[in-house]
Amino acid sequence: MLSPAFVEIREALSQVPFVAHIETQDDYERALELMDQLVDDYDANRLLIEVLSVSIERWEDQATELSLIHI
Repeated sequence: MLSPAFVEIREALSQVPFVAHIETQDDYERALELMDQLVDDYDANRLLIEVLSVSIERWEDQATELSLIHI
């Protein structure tokens, strides 16, 4: 059985799925705005910052690859 903590995480991520996976430019912009807020209290938000930074980096890498294909 799944731990209640993981159920809570799953439910929270369903409200802000861009934290784990950015799918659109709008998601990307929302992720950047959230990151700006989170870094104000880095120590308290460190784990969430780490997850969000992976999502942002993945999106930026994908966007760079797509722009190179269309050159």
